[in-house]
Amino acid sequence: MCFIVLVDKPSNLTSRQVCDIVKNKLHANKVGHSGTLDINATGLLLIAIDEATKIMPLFERMDKVYEGIMHLHKDVDDERLEKCIKNFVGRIIQKPPVKSRVKRVERERNVYFFDIIERFGRDVKFLTKVEAGTYIRKLVHDIGMEIGGAHLKFLRRLQIGYFSINEAVKIENLSKTHLIRIEDALVNCKKIFIREEFKNKVLNGCFIRYDWVEKTEGELNKNDKVAIFVGEKILGIGIVLLNKKFFVKPDRLLNCMYLSSQTSQDL
Repeated sequence: MCFIVLVDKPSNLTSRQVCDIVKNKLHANKVGHSGTLDINATGLLLIAIDEATKIMPLFERMDKVYEGIMHLHKDVDDERLEKCIKNFVGRIIQKPPVKSRVKRVERERNVYFFDIIERFGRDVKFLTKVEAGTYIRKLVHDIGMEIGGAHLKFLRRLQIGYFSINEAVKIENLSKTHLIRIEDALVNCKKIFIREEFKNKVLNGCFIRYDWVEKTEGELNKNDKVAIFVGEKILGIGIVLLNKKFFVKPDRLLNCMYLSSQTSQDL
């Protein structure tokens, strides 16, 4: 299978456990997700099935939108709280938390907005949009360090890039009718379209020359990950080179290009 599925992750399950449930329900050989949610967090989880796991790098760097509740450890008036939050919007320096799976070094991340929706005493409901790789729990903790302490009480992911929680299915209702074709999932991703006569060269791993390309979609910069298409079918993903001779280096090639309409001989 070469599909993705959008799942509304419940609390009390890890992202890995949700993937295992999807794998068993859909009888898949392998699955992968585009970004971990804490066990108590809920919301959008993008899961790739079988060959589609190869294109996950195209989804991993997508911005995220969350809603949550920040619990303040001390009484803080609205003016002071909002003034503090402004210091954590824009480019911030964040060090991953102790329990994270990445190296704990400081790195820059972008917080596009962090808006207070409403307050219930020390509970502050918020909506935030952040760059991929931003830890919301750590962001709330760092805000709290400026105003007497705070921790994340509730978190729900609403968006991953252009994918919305409104498109997601609850895990208990999941079936094959909820599968999304790779080509449909990549509607807003950066792409290059090569001419049909060069398809086999690309499938054999040849670097893509400029004159093989019919058109591109999206602004392509050096080292970007880009989807490689021939017509309406995906071949795989590549890395943009932009050197004098070669445009794109194929990185991961798929075995499901003509899944529904042609035979494996076409590959």
